[in-house]
Amino acid sequence: MESSNNTASPASNSLAAIPEHKTSSLLLKLPQETKNQIYELVCGGQFLHITKDLRLLSNHICRAKTSEDQAQEEFDTGLRSEWNAADEINPHIHCKPGKKDEQNLSISILLSCRQAYNEARLLPYSTNTFSFGEPRVLLSFIAKAMQSGASLATRSVHLHMFIKRDTDVDAWRRALRLVSKELTGLQNVYIMMDQGFEPARHVGYVAQHYRRLDHDEFAKLDERWWTSLLASLDKLQKLPLKKATFVISDKGLEVPWGKFVYWQIYQQSEMAYRWTLEEKRAWSKDVRQVILRQKSSSVA
Repeated sequence: MESSNNTASPASNSLAAIPEHKTSSLLLKLPQETKNQIYELVCGGQFLHITKDLRLLSNHICRAKTSEDQAQEEFDTGLRSEWNAADEINPHIHCKPGKKDEQNLSISILLSCRQAYNEARLLPYSTNTFSFGEPRVLLSFIAKAMQSGASLATRSVHLHMFIKRDTDVDAWRRALRLVSKELTGLQNVYIMMDQGFEPARHVGYVAQHYRRLDHDEFAKLDERWWTSLLASLDKLQKLPLKKATFVISDKGLEVPWGKFVYWQIYQQSEMAYRWTLEEKRAWSKDVRQVILRQKSSSVA
C-alpha cells in the first residue's frame, strides 16, 4: 500500500525513499505492543473498497452502516417476499468510488521512517477488510501482495460477485482459485453474489440467459454455471476460515421500455428460471457449511 489513496505493494516503495530511523522519535521508543496498537489505530480496522484505474489500485473507506453479519441475518430471516432485490440486502449499494467526500486509508505513518515501515508494513493487510467487485482487481491485488510478501498476512476479504454470463463465472473461478492458493492466512470471507440477470428481448433469450436450481435437486446440478462456480467456492475450505457470510440476490426482471406487450412472457420466464428466496437461502447455507467445513453438504 503506497499512499493515502492508492493500494499497492509495499515493495513498490523504494526503501531508499523512506527516511532513516528517527532515533529521536518518541513513538519509536514506545514498547512494541503499544506501537502496534497505534499503528492499527491509524491504518487498520477499516472496510476498504478496492478499485483499479489503468494499472493503479486505489482504496476508499466504506461508508455502509450495515455490517456483513447484519446483512446475512437479514437475508436469512428478515426478508418476507418470495423474491428479493439487491438493494434490500446490499450494505454497499451507495459505496461508489469517486465521490468528493470519500476517504482513503492513510499509511503515511509507515513511510515516516524505515523502522516504522519494517515494524508495521504488513499490518494494513492483516487488520483491514478488502472488498472487490471485479475479479481482475482481486487478481491484481493478490499479485501485488505476493510481490511484497503480504499475501500470507491478508486476513479478511469481501467479494461482490456479479454473475450475468459465462465469462463472469470463468473470471471469478480464476480469482477464487488464486485466493485459495495464495491468501493462505485468510480467516474471514464475505460474499455477496448478485445474479444480475439482464432483461431479455425474447423468450428464447430468456430461456438461455436464466438458470434455475430446483430446491430438491442440489445434488444433481447440471448447469455449468453453478457447478463450476461451486467447485471454485469449495476450494475455500482449504483456508483457515473462521467466519463466512454468503448473501445471494438478484435484480429481478424488469420489462424494457416499450416492451410491456411481453409482460406475461416475462412473468412466465421469471417463474421458470428465477431462484426463489428460499432457494437462495438453501444454497447460501450449504456453501457456508462447505467452506467452513462444518459438515457434509447436499451441494458438495
